[in-house]
Amino acid sequence: MFSKSQFLPAPYNEFTAYDVDKNRRPAEEVYFRRLHWGSMQVVMDNSPWVDCDPWTWGYSPKLLDAYRYWSWLHLELAAYLHSYDYHAYETNEMIFRQPSPEKYATKLGEEIFVAYVTDAMTELDIELPPGEWINYWDQSQVVSGKIKYPVPLGREPIFVRNGSLIPLDVSRAYTGHGTAESAGSLTVLVFPRGRCAFKYRDVGLDAWVTFQAVQEGDGLTLAASRAPSQNVLYRIAGVAALQSVGVEGLSVKINQGGTLARAASEKEVNGAASSAWFYDAAAKRLIVKLCR
Repeated sequence: MFSKSQFLPAPYNEFTAYDVDKNRRPAEEVYFRRLHWGSMQVVMDNSPWVDCDPWTWGYSPKLLDAYRYWSWLHLELAAYLHSYDYHAYETNEMIFRQPSPEKYATKLGEEIFVAYVTDAMTELDIELPPGEWINYWDQSQVVSGKIKYPVPLGREPIFVRNGSLIPLDVSRAYTGHGTAESAGSLTVLVFPRGRCAFKYRDVGLDAWVTFQAVQEGDGLTLAASRAPSQNVLYRIAGVAALQSVGVEGLSVKINQGGTLARAASEKEVNGAASSAWFYDAAAKRLIVKLCR
């Protein structure tokens, strides 16, 4: 797959790891690692042979839970991946950015970095790309440079660039990025740091929409270059202090005044019929729904 990334904008590889030569299915540990491998590619392809589906005999319920998590995460990333896919179509620029075949690591676009686990181990030596990166599994942890990273099964390495916006298609609660009420809206994960932007390919408009976040002190402004075809659910990480939320046209202004209605729960704001917000104090996460 890495060798083909030199020639194809979006290479991928089937993830089950069925052993064709010996006609046997993968061991459970291998299967766990390959689920991460499959989901963190542009195409997640499961071509099961014989009885190597994760719900068949001999595999634990934990493997099935991991399969569900990774497959739903990959589905949610369709909005992100299709934006890069369309960009590759227009420019022929690879979706794998700065791939490192010898280390089995790559940037998937500019906002996500993954290091694949390819051997039996409990921790992995990782060299991150330049800049600050947020641990996907513990978003309070910001790292850079070379690190030793624990790799328990089902928690394989994913990092998000600090100062990123990531569009998602969320319709279930499995990954923690929303609820069933999120369906029908575009979810945008926001990891604010200074000024950042994401060029999103809106399928409904058949056009590009640029989302932008600008952080100045405690204030944060979120904006879109044009009205998207869906309502937008901004999920903003690391909001330690919340004073106010306001909406001006296509812009959301945080801690800059405003009297936007507060929802009573995450489900309520996700399913709201008009613009609203909810603050999860424990997670330090602000959710703002901007309705068309």
